[in-house]
Amino acid sequence: MTRRGYTLLELTLVMAIIVIMAALAFPMMDSMFGPSKVGAAADAIRGRLADARAQAMNDGRPYKLSIQTNTGLMRIEPDDMEEVQVEGEGYIAEDHLPDRCIFVTDFAVLMDANAPAGGGDWETTVIYNPDGTAQEDVDIMFGVVGLGTGQTLHVRALTGRATKVAASAEK
Repeated sequence: MTRRGYTLLELTLVMAIIVIMAALAFPMMDSMFGPSKVGAAADAIRGRLADARAQAMNDGRPYKLSIQTNTGLMRIEPDDMEEVQVEGEGYIAEDHLPDRCIFVTDFAVLMDANAPAGGGDWETTVIYNPDGTAQEDVDIMFGVVGLGTGQTLHVRALTGRATKVAASAEK
């Protein structure tokens, strides 16, 4: 006698095996994508730095890139915002890093999957002058929470250019 289908026990067993395999594969896949998230974050920061530099040169006034440590938030605005009399004057843009990427002051924070939540005040990171130079050399550190994968971008004052410096050690 031939069977026309599968029993409920057989279907449940196959589904359980699929779920177990997916649970084992997910952490490996997540760690595989860590370096690409760091690369995407580096590209996002470089893009915002280029925007701030271009805006400073176009408007003829200093622009700054500000960040919130232990978050992925960044913002471009005129450095002389306090002096602005007319609301809406000056280019302001906010952006964020890819999912689970944050700005840090120490790469050890990235090792903890429950990294401290940041927020609070904006910290000025880079200020671009109207001639396209930065006011000082700056290192911007960021990475993926829980994977320990991090990167540093160095902004050179003389040229205003951002280059990769070093990656942190992974877990």
